[in-house]
Amino acid sequence: MGSVLGPLLFTAYISPIAGIAHLHNIDQQQYAAATQLFISLSPSDYMPDLDNLTRCIDSLHIWFCANDMALHPDKSEAILLGTRQRAHSYSSLATVNVAVSQIPLAYRIKILGVTLDKNLSMRNHVNAVCKSVHYHIRFLRHIRSSVSEDMAKMVACALVGSRLDYAKSVPFGTTQNHISKLQKAQNLLARVIASPPQSCSPRTLLQQLHWLPIKHCIDFKIANISFRTLHSSQSAYLRSSLHACHSTRSLRLSNTWRLQLQRCRP
Repeated sequence: MGSVLGPLLFTAYISPIAGIAHLHNIDQQQYAAATQLFISLSPSDYMPDLDNLTRCIDSLHIWFCANDMALHPDKSEAILLGTRQRAHSYSSLATVNVAVSQIPLAYRIKILGVTLDKNLSMRNHVNAVCKSVHYHIRFLRHIRSSVSEDMAKMVACALVGSRLDYAKSVPFGTTQNHISKLQKAQNLLARVIASPPQSCSPRTLLQQLHWLPIKHCIDFKIANISFRTLHSSQSAYLRSSLHACHSTRSLRLSNTWRLQLQRCRP
């Protein structure tokens, strides 16, 4: 019980951080001891927004010091997210001021196990997942002949499948090349589990294991999150991002729950 209450009590203790960020009109998210601040920058004039972020960080620094805590510049990271074309508009922006220290903008950062690069290409994240999956597949190969097929499935789902399933909604909308890399890793895992190794297609192996292909897994996860957001109080902060699709004509699908896909222009 103590291990559960510890993070909860600490989160409650630092809850005023959200109020300080809101006072400066800064978007904020809190994950245990990690605080994230987000701002949108205008390519034509981004200095006022950047100065506002600096003032917000200074206020947080004062609050931390007053409550026997401190900001650690060495543990702080900053990243500028945007397309390669838009990045040229911020060529003069290289650092962010955190507690009187200049934090250089990073090329990629890791948030809750997800690697995000500055262009949101998902290449680094997909490569990291595939590297971890292949490492554990090699381990599974060594013990495959010593365990039954049911035990191999359990080990595969616990050690390897969990890495493919973790944050599987993040690659939504990425390139087919990245989806293919993840799919090849899943196919290889299914091939290792098969006893004896079968010559049938990867699709048949996935059907026998009752595994969805990676593309369908991502779509199912997005649909599941959207459904829970619309029909329950879970993920309430996502509700404003979901827009119902309204048809001007009376169609058979008019009474179904359909969402409008928002397109973003670089």
